[in-house]
Amino acid sequence: MKYRPVGILFSFLATLNLSASSREGITEKKRPMDGYIIFGQSNSNGRSYRSELSNEALRYNFGNEGNAFLYAYRERSYQNGTQPEDVPLGVMQPDSRERIGAEVTLGRFLAAKSPRPVLLAKFCSGGTSIINFLPEENNLFEPMVHYLKAQQKKAEDEFGYTAKWKGAFVMTGESDSSTKSAPEFRERFLVVQAALEKALNLKELPIVYSLLRGDWVDTPSSNYSRLNESAAFINAAMSDLAKTDSSVRVTPSNSDLKTRFENGDSKGDGIHYCSDSYARLGVRLYQTAAIESASIIDLNANGSSDILEAKFPSSDHASPQAQQEKQESEQSVDSDNDGLSDWAENQLSGFDPKTGDSFKVGEPFSDLPTLLSLLEGTGGRSSKISIEWEIDSLVKTTGRLGKTLVTWNGPQHESTASADAVVTANNHGKKPIEHTVTFDTPQNLLTLTIWGIANGNRVHFDCPFSIINNPNEATKTAQTIIGNPEVNTQVTIRFEEPVSQLTVAAQGDDATFFRFHTEVKLPGKTLHWRD
Repeated sequence: MKYRPVGILFSFLATLNLSASSREGITEKKRPMDGYIIFGQSNSNGRSYRSELSNEALRYNFGNEGNAFLYAYRERSYQNGTQPEDVPLGVMQPDSRERIGAEVTLGRFLAAKSPRPVLLAKFCSGGTSIINFLPEENNLFEPMVHYLKAQQKKAEDEFGYTAKWKGAFVMTGESDSSTKSAPEFRERFLVVQAALEKALNLKELPIVYSLLRGDWVDTPSSNYSRLNESAAFINAAMSDLAKTDSSVRVTPSNSDLKTRFENGDSKGDGIHYCSDSYARLGVRLYQTAAIESASIIDLNANGSSDILEAKFPSSDHASPQAQQEKQESEQSVDSDNDGLSDWAENQLSGFDPKTGDSFKVGEPFSDLPTLLSLLEGTGGRSSKISIEWEIDSLVKTTGRLGKTLVTWNGPQHESTASADAVVTANNHGKKPIEHTVTFDTPQNLLTLTIWGIANGNRVHFDCPFSIINNPNEATKTAQTIIGNPEVNTQVTIRFEEPVSQLTVAAQGDDATFFRFHTEVKLPGKTLHWRD
């Protein structure tokens, strides 16, 4: 067993924070490349299919352009030494059976975020345990080392890069989940890590370990449900190791990942993850490695970021041509004017292309800019947050605009809350009814949508504004909006200066709906495959 003091920093993805000036200092002649390893048993192989990815962007745009991200994959049988599957170094792609694993998203994030070109090499063997990777057993250890060195040489000979291994992602332990093997897993893991460091001539090889699902589903073809206690033992041992060994990190619990059986993809597979879960696991592995630079929002405090908990939506697995046509038709449409195309919002569960800001993405450090930059190749954007109102009394209604407390009140008004809008009903004829809207912090880029202005009725504001959407041809006089006399009128306005308090005067005898938004500039920069 090796000992690592806590003071050694986990340097797996420290290079992700290199500045542009640091990158410019790298000469073209050296062409350095950061190498990452995936190894383990069948859940590191990936036992689900590209066609079952319900996220259309991931399923359709699987590969990458150029050669600054290289991927290689070998599945090795430890029993007879054969190589039933071998994806040569080059473009990331499924195996010959169209199966995919966590690399489907992990590779994308590594390639998009790393300041240098990336080599991702996967060496796996189904049905094995950590014992098979021990150097003294020599079932898989020497073949894996030989394979990894071969990929480094190919990267240099065929693509002109000098690759240095920066870290590894390990998915194994299912076969070790027994009362006999589980207590030995942690020490065996450390032996494999130390042996790899020596064989690859590394001072340290940081590793992200994927915790076991644990609560395996018992199916007619498996009896993994009886192994739950041993899997939990391994998870606890590895979590404890990560607290004292700074070269090891573990993912949050993977109990939310679905198996193929649970997802309806297979009647007998209660241990291998479904394709969507492999995609989620890939993001989770990246964020665990790059925790300092990744944006992790966990509103329900359950240990998994919100973006990881988003389930990819179901969809009919249309032909590539149909998917292409759908993408092209929807990418230019933004029905809710929230800065995200309908196509992008249709890719993730929880996002409604008809309703702005479904996930409250205006909160700081949202994962949405990163993910959508990855899927769409677009950069930072704006997003609108709406108020969800609560009725406090007949003369007071409150809500929150992001983190801002908003109070809507006025002794003359009779109002109710409907969805995320305040409804003002004027039962006093043409007499104006006034409301005072107070924001506990000033609001920049404040917008307001009003609808139900009928028969030439008027709405006046004491702050200057501009009309930004006027589908029913309302007119504007100074700071007053006059509804179209022939049709119920909707109009969206934007206030031209920060607003702390706003007086609204509505004149008419019909109900008028008011919905406030604030527009938030989201961080993020374009993520793309390097040229």
